[in-house]
Amino acid sequence: ATLSLSALGSWDADFDDLAYSWVLPPEATIVTEAPDQSKLDATFPVTPPLEPWSVALSVSDGISTRSVTMAMTVFDAPPTFGAAVDISALATVSSGVTVSYTIPVATDTVDGTVPVTCLPASGSTFVVGSTTVQCSATDSQGQTTEKSFVVTVTLDTIPPVLTLVDVIAEATGSSGAVVNYSASVSASDNGVIASFICAPPSGIVFALGPTTVSCTATDSAG
Repeated sequence: ATLSLSALGSWDADFDDLAYSWVLPPEATIVTEAPDQSKLDATFPVTPPLEPWSVALSVSDGISTRSVTMAMTVFDAPPTFGAAVDISALATVSSGVTVSYTIPVATDTVDGTVPVTCLPASGSTFVVGSTTVQCSATDSQGQTTEKSFVVTVTLDTIPPVLTLVDVIAEATGSSGAVVNYSASVSASDNGVIASFICAPPSGIVFALGPTTVSCTATDSAG
């Protein structure tokens, strides 16, 4: 940080001309300075923990001198998080679902982008219900900022959808015909189809006349 220092509030009882001098820590850099040193701008690095910078000002009227020392602290503000968006996920089993998410970005004035730790971690199994993910970022000065978002997992309660098309086949003999109907039946789901069974099965001999084929699809949520 660049600080402006001024000694112009100094005065002398008999109005003698005053001379000013400053003693800055070696880590400070003077940016601008008045010719008589009554004012100056100096850049100070971040203060080490528990060790404020010491700045001394001496004012002299040519006969006597008075000095004062000031403790100055330059601190680094904690990191700042970007947006963290709540997440909704669908579980197909009662134990929950694996959720991968984008870790929010944290930046710091001094350090730039800083590492972020989130718990539960991305790629963990999240149970049905709402889980708060807590993220934290710590800069080089040991200052920590936290950010949270919510992962809401809902158990799949929507059954599969069956698409079944009636099949007409010509008999190849008195016993009927072999019918492959696989292309005429399908099942879809918002999750995963665990099983899809039709009976009588495709590829057997179907007798003359109508035969009812019953199909059952079950998703991974049961």
